[in-house]
Amino acid sequence: LAKLNKELEAVKGDKQKQAEYKSAANVLGAKDWLERGYALYQSGDKQGAVDAYTRAIELAPNSVNPYHGRGFIYSERNQYDSAIFDYNTALTLTPNDAELYFKRGVVYDKKGLKDEAIADYIKAVSINPNHAGAYHNLGAVYAWDGPYERAIYYLDKAISLEPDSDKSYTLRAWCYIDIDIDKAIKDFNKSIELTPMDEPSKRSFVYLGRGRAYAKKGDY
Repeated sequence: LAKLNKELEAVKGDKQKQAEYKSAANVLGAKDWLERGYALYQSGDKQGAVDAYTRAIELAPNSVNPYHGRGFIYSERNQYDSAIFDYNTALTLTPNDAELYFKRGVVYDKKGLKDEAIADYIKAVSINPNHAGAYHNLGAVYAWDGPYERAIYYLDKAISLEPDSDKSYTLRAWCYIDIDIDKAIKDFNKSIELTPMDEPSKRSFVYLGRGRAYAKKGDY
């Protein structure tokens, strides 16, 4: 950036060159602010990160990454409309980005807009058929609202891509309780095996489910 500024001083009489150098300096400046935004987010300063991403956008409004980063923070802070605005803007710049569709789907999900969330998750896996997170979230939507068979279909996909995903086994187990009790117990057992010991609330939820499955089977 300093080198470009010196070169800009050297071409004061050439307006076209000045414009070219200013544009290049802005892009470099935007990258600096983008990196700063990421570092601030990692340090826990989310508002500082938002401010840095905003500055990057001001300098390079056609750069996708600052919208992506700022949108993610807005989503975490439950500022859903702001997150959707940023993801929409990013998608106008890169319309085939599976991760952006996935993350916008998460925001729609949080807002309770299930149809919009499903559409974005499906779009994500149509672009990237190996997006396990999108398959899992599709399974989660149908696990809550049915039909369970559809939830299981998507959770099967998620597990085939991430066979060590305890959350997908847990969710599929709950779906199986009303369909195939033995498969439910098998999935709960697998989830217990995979769920970290330092996450007691998750493990309790799995044990609760397995206990319910045993009770339904009549195995007390």
